[in-house]
Amino acid sequence: MTKVEMKLIGFLSIAFALFIIAGGPLVVLQGVAWASMIQEYSKNDSLTNAVQKTFSGKHPCSLCKKIEKESKKKQKTTALLKTDKSLKVALSITMEKAVFLFSKKISYSKPLPSTYKSITYDPPEPYPRGLVTT
Repeated sequence: MTKVEMKLIGFLSIAFALFIIAGGPLVVLQGVAWASMIQEYSKNDSLTNAVQKTFSGKHPCSLCKKIEKESKKKQKTTALLKTDKSLKVALSITMEKAVFLFSKKISYSKPLPSTYKSITYDPPEPYPRGLVTT
């Protein structure tokens, strides 16, 4: 595999993972549910009334109810993670250990002497005429 193919596979993997994490499958299922509801309601009524029934929330289908249950489960788990105090304690202990591991003093090299000449050069004199602005 070439580098370009590997980068493409990596990009698609990350995009797919983000899609899953962000709740993409539920969004897609919700779209399918709405489309099927509009189709079902438009058999007996006009299209505008079918769309109104679909998005009013008063006539949810079985798929919409399942999607709502799953989204509520996901919200509860994220709320639990946000308020979990043991996670905060674990992170603070980990940070204390990290500080302990890296508490050695770091020595830097001596600064350059004041007589050091820079590699950069002074601009040419006289200045080129085309570059001078007044």
